[in-house]
Formats: sequence, structure tokens, C-alpha cells
Amino acid sequence: CARSWPPVAGFATAYSLLAPYEAGYVDDADDQGGETIDGIARVHHPAWPGWPLIDAYKRAASDARPFLLTPAQWSTLRPLILDFYRAEFWDRLRGTDLASQAIADELLEAAVLLGRDRAVRFLQIALNLANDRARRWGELVVSGQVDAGTIEAVRAALRTRRDHYVVTLQNIQQ
Repeated sequence: CARSWPPVAGFATAYSLLAPYEAGYVDDADDQGGETIDGIARVHHPAWPGWPLIDAYKRAASDARPFLLTPAQWSTLRPLILDFYRAEFWDRLRGTDLASQAIADELLEAAVLLGRDRAVRFLQIALNLANDRARRWGELVVSGQVDAGTIEAVRAALRTRRDHYVVTLQNIQQ
């Protein structure tokens, strides 16, 4: 069975590693994030299409605290949650264009926790550090944007088996 080159990183795999850390619904008045579901904070993402559903679920629920989502409600919200992470993070990070699943996984996690620009800067710095004085791929401009140079450097890191080293360097910066 022939493998295609370059390999493609998958959103489902990357999200499955992130999801356990972002899981659940909480509405804690003492938390600056306020009402949050699976890491999506209403104060930061008030237009997310799941909020009207959650509001309707809360109105229909009894006054019992804490408010708990039913399994059926979760299954209605799950596609909206996945769409959010895919659109807000994965697609903007060009995750599918990254040849290394390990690098893509780390980039998604860092972007969710630290912001997309900062996560990409950490990746670009890590790629430059792993580059053996620009002997393996072109030196990257640390722009915070996933550009063609960043994608090619990730592919080169995978070809030269330096992708796990790049992940370690991404982690060190966090």
C-alpha cells in the first residue's frame, strides 16, 4: 500500500487530545471566563450558535442547581462545538496542510490556550531552533502566520525525523 506525501494531519485526532481538558459546562460567577462549554467562553465568543440552545435548555430546566445538560442536549451541541474548534482554530492554523500530526496536535492545543498568533510564533521559533543553522530548510520569519514557509518547514522536519524535537521545543516555550 503506497503512502502519499506529504501526509495530512487530521482535525479529529488533534481535537480528541484537546477535548478532555476543555470538557464540560460551567457557569461560575467567580471565574473570569464566566459561562463556558467545552472551553468556549460566552464572554469571548458571544455569537457562537450554541448559546441560544443552551439558553433555551436552561429556561426549560427546573430551578435545580447546578444546571446539567442531558445526553440528548450534548449530542445537539457537539457538532456546533466541533465546528467552532475547526473554524476558529484548525482551519485558521491550516492544520490539514501540516504534514506532522504531532506538530499539528501541539499547535492546536497551544492556540486554544495561548491564542493562535502566539502558538504559531512558538512553532516558527521551534522550527528555526530545530533547523541546524538553516541546513535543513529555509530560516523562517517569525510572523505568527502559518505561511508556505512554515508548512514546508514542518514537512522538512517530518522528512528529517525532527518533528518530535520541534514539538518538544514548542512545549518549552509555553
